[in-house]
Amino acid sequence: MSWRRFFERRRRDEDFARELEAHLALEIDELVARGVPRDEARARAARKLGNRTSLREAAYEHNSVLSLEALLRDLRYGLRQLRRNPLFTTVAVLSLALGIGANAAVFSLIDQTAWRPLPIDEPEKLVLLHQPGPLSGHSSTDGPDGPSFSYPMLKGLQRRQTPFAGLAGSRPTIVTVSNRGEGTVATAHRVSGNYFDVLGLRPAVGRLLTEQDDVTPGAHPVVVLGHHYWARHFDADRAVVGRDLVVNGIHLTIVGVAPRGFFGERHGSAAPELFVPLSMNREMEPGWNGFEDRHEHWIELMARLKAGVTAGQARREINAAYRAELLEDIATLGHGTDEDFRRRYRAKEIVLKPGGRGRHTGSSYDETRRRLLALPAITLLVLLIACANIAALMLTRTDARNREIFVRRSLGAPRSALVRQVLVECTLIAAAGCGLGLIVASWMLPLLAAHLSTAPVGPLSMTLDRRVVAAGLVLSAGTVLVFGVYPALRAAAPEIGASLRAESTQLTATRGARFFRAALVSGQLAISLFLLIAAGLFTKTLVNLRGIDLGFAVDGLVAFQVEPELNRYSKEQAAAFYARVRERVASMPGVQQVSMTTWRVVAGSRSGSTVALEERPEGLAEGPRCAYTMVDADYLRTLRIPLRAGRTFLPEELSGEPSVAIVSEAFARAVFGEQSPLGRRFLASHSRQPIEVVGVAGDGKYSFLREDRERFYYLPLGPRTKWQGRVFYLRTSVPVEPLAPRIRHEVGALDPLVPVRRLRPVRAQIEQSVANERAFSILSSCMAGIATLLAAIGLYGTLAHAVARRTREIGIRVTLGATVPDVRRLLGRDVAWLFAVGGGLGLIAAAWLTRLARALLYEVQPWDPAIYSWAVFVLGAVTLLAMLGPARQATRIDPILALRQD
Repeated sequence: MSWRRFFERRRRDEDFARELEAHLALEIDELVARGVPRDEARARAARKLGNRTSLREAAYEHNSVLSLEALLRDLRYGLRQLRRNPLFTTVAVLSLALGIGANAAVFSLIDQTAWRPLPIDEPEKLVLLHQPGPLSGHSSTDGPDGPSFSYPMLKGLQRRQTPFAGLAGSRPTIVTVSNRGEGTVATAHRVSGNYFDVLGLRPAVGRLLTEQDDVTPGAHPVVVLGHHYWARHFDADRAVVGRDLVVNGIHLTIVGVAPRGFFGERHGSAAPELFVPLSMNREMEPGWNGFEDRHEHWIELMARLKAGVTAGQARREINAAYRAELLEDIATLGHGTDEDFRRRYRAKEIVLKPGGRGRHTGSSYDETRRRLLALPAITLLVLLIACANIAALMLTRTDARNREIFVRRSLGAPRSALVRQVLVECTLIAAAGCGLGLIVASWMLPLLAAHLSTAPVGPLSMTLDRRVVAAGLVLSAGTVLVFGVYPALRAAAPEIGASLRAESTQLTATRGARFFRAALVSGQLAISLFLLIAAGLFTKTLVNLRGIDLGFAVDGLVAFQVEPELNRYSKEQAAAFYARVRERVASMPGVQQVSMTTWRVVAGSRSGSTVALEERPEGLAEGPRCAYTMVDADYLRTLRIPLRAGRTFLPEELSGEPSVAIVSEAFARAVFGEQSPLGRRFLASHSRQPIEVVGVAGDGKYSFLREDRERFYYLPLGPRTKWQGRVFYLRTSVPVEPLAPRIRHEVGALDPLVPVRRLRPVRAQIEQSVANERAFSILSSCMAGIATLLAAIGLYGTLAHAVARRTREIGIRVTLGATVPDVRRLLGRDVAWLFAVGGGLGLIAAAWLTRLARALLYEVQPWDPAIYSWAVFVLGAVTLLAMLGPARQATRIDPILALRQD
């Protein structure tokens, strides 16, 4: 058939449809004029015109193919219908947009933080090496998977290893870059010469580091710039190769630029801006002398599997080399270690973990990742409620269009055409919801990222990539199936006569329709109650963390850090610089006390060592690990940490090697039991001489908020301390905002090349440490609020529809003597049944699922009765509010008009 004949026949069919529709209307009007009820008149007219409708049905079937013209006709009709019902359209589109927007934002965030592989060649072949088990000496790792490796261990494994195409090491550090007479702070990666080869990277400009750049300590002053650092500080100038960059007072030659989009392999830490050979470690960390110490663990290892080698084979082969290196470690252990410790030390094995998605660092990363993985569950529940809500609205709308559907069926419209028309309307809603949802996602993504304290590898992208957009389209298509199919089938299911009888005689909806609506509303209430309980648990966790007794006074406490050693200061010069900084800062208006230490409180990291009683040196290797820091004599007074017994440090104790300590109460109980620790001495793996206890300080949270009160001890901070940099704590009576520029000015007046780092109130630092809990609490509360609102809308629509369908029934009841309270109780019974079923399912789901989130909670049980009661009360109040409108409508029904209703 030609296109011309096709359209001519379509025009004839449309003329025939209009003629038949007009004829049907005239027939109905004639029967009504004779006194026949309108419903019966419709049935008679349909039967009379049955032979002609068969002709129309044939025409409909001919034109119901999915041609472009047919789809355009359905789209135009669907747009008109949606435009005529602005309230329905607005509620449906906004509900879907909130659900899709939240899911798109959350999935985009998780993709960048947990799922996206590193931008390297064959990331699936990269593995990370860990060595869990007993440890001897000092470890400075910040990863959650056990200690790092020593430099001698790295070199030995590189010589002995066979299953890897390459084995590389790296470790981040902070350096000072001198530029135009000012000092700035930069993050540098100390890497082995084969680091870039193992990752399979190619330079953006120049060349990358090679094994020839990492041979002789201190003999390879070269540096590779990170791509983002090169673009920001050098305006992406390709002529930068060959220039000098002054880092820590050392002139390094720029040999190349790392590839675009590569931000290192570490999650949860600042992206590297410079890459320096490990052989330049002494220059990058002046004053540290643990480079060749087999018991200084500070390098993180990774490797690339050879072609055809599995991870299991590689683990067996690398552990054969590892055992030989362990024997060399054991040969350097002190004579105080017992045979049991040596046996367990020899039994250690290297564990290989997939490295294609990077290395996860930071003590809080696991909690952050668990929260990020829990977010999709919450947002998908909200989307499910939105779909259920729209399904109920579509079903209600379909029931309200029974007369229109009857007319179209009378005119011969096949079921496929009616199903298609409803699905087209659903598709229009889904398309509008998807478009608006992506706009909502682009607005939510920066808000979510701003509240997360743990970043992925590199900076977060604030734009939605193609995969997220595609996922949004898939979600939209899925919603069409979820909330469109049943209403569409429902619209096409009844026969013409059955539709007429339903319109004329049935007081309420069919049992199947009632059950479907009840299931939707009950499910919405159950999900809303579960989300309210989850939001309550996470909010109480945040409140508990904020209310922790840290063991020191937070308000009025300010911290900042300086590291003149990075600018080649000697120990004596650095000590004099610290003394001048302290003197200048202490003379500032509003400053009450000033103290110095080597370590920040509640900063998510610690330095620790094993300890043992002096009389039991054999227990040092496996003794309890305790955290420690070095402080001056005013530290306890500045932070207002109570001194329970003994004294603080004397001036002469601050000038020599640390041989005295102030211990926490938890340390005293763990090491000395119930005996008084004052005057007793203990051994520490980091010290060469026994340490005498001269004081006992109160317990506190000094490293992590979520951990128990730590076993902690303070050592005297003197000029000979090997630690570089000092953290200054100020107790002030004035706000930090006007104080901060004054502090920077005073330090800059002493040396403009020494930058001030991390200047902020301790209160702000603690708030940053609970940023993940705060973000999760806010998001879960918002999602619970949206879900409850959507459930209330769904309940309101269902009740309003029930009142409309039961108008004649209510009119009959009122005529027979039913009072207003009786009508309210009639509606209240339906609501109570829905609330009981939904609430019961929600409580069961919460009691079971919240146990899985126990690790995310703090000092709150997953079945906290107060939170459960609060959630039930809130949902009950919202349910009553949603019932008020339909209940008021039901009590105002005029029985005379109801009985006359068509």
